[in-house]
Amino acid sequence: MLIHITPRLYRPTSVGLSCALVDVALPELGLVLRDGHELATRTPYPNKRYLVACRRKGQKAVVGLLIETTRPLDTFTVVTRWAVEGEALLTHRVRHIVVDRDHDAVTDNMALWRARSPELGGFPNRWPRSVPAAWSPLDAQPRMDVLRIEAGPRVGDVTDAVSAAGLIRERSEAFRMPTVERARLLHPRAIHGERMPTIDAAFQVETPAELGAA
Repeated sequence: MLIHITPRLYRPTSVGLSCALVDVALPELGLVLRDGHELATRTPYPNKRYLVACRRKGQKAVVGLLIETTRPLDTFTVVTRWAVEGEALLTHRVRHIVVDRDHDAVTDNMALWRARSPELGGFPNRWPRSVPAAWSPLDAQPRMDVLRIEAGPRVGDVTDAVSAAGLIRERSEAFRMPTVERARLLHPRAIHGERMPTIDAAFQVETPAELGAA
């Protein structure tokens, strides 16, 4: 299975807090990727307050990273840790739930679930019935925030643990996602275009037999 994830943090606008990625882990797969080693933190979106984890390869700011597993998965967890001011540690835990087995790829980028015109690949709509059609990716796609007062509206299964100072020390999410065609992620005119990670940058992971979808 080809997995596309976009571990990201929204830096606060009201105060100049320094924020840095520590690591991204997929515990079921025994995978830990560290900033400055396997990963880099970059700003691929027009809104430069978003920090996004990507593979430490080249200089281009790409949208997230690819992980290739040897078996399809029904669920997997992504745990991302961020440091604020070099002291406070924020933990973002997302349990991804794959809602079908139609294709061999998944992405947490909800914009990639929608139908595409023929010149952009002609891919059909993959938005699952279990996710309300009215939900906006801005409000529903996994994201870590620093300050509760600036977190904005969130929809879905999201739980925050907030410190007395208003820092979101831990955020846990359950995120339901459809499978998509592998070609949708790798198409030269995909959403985000040349900002999408390329297949040669995918992390290759051996999947334990007990985790593979039946």
